[in-house]
Amino acid sequence: MVELPADQHDLLRASVFSALQSVLDLGSLRDVMTSVRTVVDTAIADIAHAWNTAHKDPLCRLPVELHVSCLQWLELGGIITASQVSRAWRTIALSEPSLWDSFDASSFEDFERAFEVVLLRSQATPLDITWDTRVEPSQRVREMLVAHASHLRKLHLPSCRWSDELLSVLLSTSLPHLRTLQAKYENTRARLRLPDMMSDETMPRLQSVTLGPVLLPTRIHAVSSVTFLHLGAPSDCRDLFELFPLVQQVTLRDVSSATLLPYRLARSVTSMRLFSPAPLRIHEDHSVHLQSLDWHLVPHMRLECPDILEPLAWFSARTNSGWGMIINCEYYQFGRFDVTLKAEDGTALLVSVSSTCISPYTISIHPERWTADLTTLTLDGIVTSLTVLARKTIPSLRYLTLRPSRDHEARWMSALPSQQPAFQPVVVPVLRHLVLDFTVSQLDVAAATQVLQAVPTIVLLGDRRLDTIHLVGHGIAQLQRDDMPFVAEFCNELRLENVEFVESRVFSSDQV
Repeated sequence: MVELPADQHDLLRASVFSALQSVLDLGSLRDVMTSVRTVVDTAIADIAHAWNTAHKDPLCRLPVELHVSCLQWLELGGIITASQVSRAWRTIALSEPSLWDSFDASSFEDFERAFEVVLLRSQATPLDITWDTRVEPSQRVREMLVAHASHLRKLHLPSCRWSDELLSVLLSTSLPHLRTLQAKYENTRARLRLPDMMSDETMPRLQSVTLGPVLLPTRIHAVSSVTFLHLGAPSDCRDLFELFPLVQQVTLRDVSSATLLPYRLARSVTSMRLFSPAPLRIHEDHSVHLQSLDWHLVPHMRLECPDILEPLAWFSARTNSGWGMIINCEYYQFGRFDVTLKAEDGTALLVSVSSTCISPYTISIHPERWTADLTTLTLDGIVTSLTVLARKTIPSLRYLTLRPSRDHEARWMSALPSQQPAFQPVVVPVLRHLVLDFTVSQLDVAAATQVLQAVPTIVLLGDRRLDTIHLVGHGIAQLQRDDMPFVAEFCNELRLENVEFVESRVFSSDQV
């Protein structure tokens, strides 16, 4: 309670006496006393307000904009809780629609009531709606969502039948604010028919589309704003780039050899990835599309094939100079390799192939496809790949990286000298740089020294010496030149690099 200052008591008493001294009858006295009390109460309230303004909580003196910025760090449930703490916070929360521009159904038990509150308080603000739960929304929630479709900015629905039905309705309305649409419908027996009214007029801001199996509209109108596309491929998607003419990143799932793909890629495409239907992934062959379509190389492309030869021939025919290859055998136990072909201009083709296609037999069928212009080779997981490449000549190879993916592979490398003549080195007449990367495999320093000693067993240089060997691993930089005098026999410069912290050492041939 706020008390009057001491100097105000005399003034108050004098004012009361002055007001009462001329009153003669009791009725008038009551009225005068009521009036005086009102004046006194008003004076006390003014003084209390002035005191509270001067001494109020520092948080309450902050500008409204700062309160809003703080509340924006909270999830919707936290904002609701904060708005119940004080009248000031509630006023701020209710007066700022941007605080209510997102709704995640998984955060609430009473979906319908929470969704209604968000729609009411967000007013006309663009909305981000995430229904990341298998619980089916009520008919009332669906009606509210459709009624506010014009305010949607992001829509994320789960993979189930009701979301497919809801999407059919939503996509047939005008969605002027929609930027992101995500609904991976998993039932491959049914496909969502994209409506004919999809166009720049109805979806002018749509940028990212992620959907399950779809059918293209019967009448195509361009949606030029879309740059990211992830779809379950239509059986006929020849008009895909008519619908999305400026798309940059494209992923198509459920692509079989029978799928009708666009004859040409849009010039805007920077990434094109194809995935087979899950049960067929080991046997599906996307190379038939490369042979029949007029596709060009893009920075990132992915296919699935039983064999590497056709994609390799297609890729090498479209590169004007040397190219590199990364063979990732890390997942060999799953029956597949990832082979990445990289051109010097930055374009790349990743081919997921059956593990049986990387064998001495397949390489010997068309050795020129494997070796003629190959200048850079990286092997992730080396036991299988090095064994396959043994005794093979790679005439243009200048850069070779060996990256064991398991500890046993590193130990296998260090034991290679004792395995001759069972293992024969890869013939690399122009190799200049060798990288031994033991970042993944925990190779100790002693074993690293043994691997260095095994280099002439891994690669056959003839009477040449390597320009550099770059050894990367744990504690590698502690090696001393006295630990490896043999390196000078086949290397001009040795670079040692630790991975735990930035530390490196360089020895030239006159030091090692």
